[in-house]
Amino acid sequence: MTNKDYILIAYTLKTTKPDDANRRSQWEMDVRSIATTLGSDNRRFNRNKFLMYADLVEEVPYAINDGINSADNKDNGK
Repeated sequence: MTNKDYILIAYTLKTTKPDDANRRSQWEMDVRSIATTLGSDNRRFNRNKFLMYADLVEEVPYAINDGINSADNKDNGK
């Protein structure tokens, strides 16, 4: 899968985020489970960024660009 695929999945999950606190707990578990599965499929997958795009966490402090793959997070001297 590509970064675009991961971002699309995360944003799609974000659109399903329930307002109801009872449902939100299940949604959060589902999103984390999906992130775990995607991470096991690709060693470069950046779980924290995925959760940020899905609106499960507020921000990733070390995010350098919009890529989901961790190899995209290298600081190339910029």
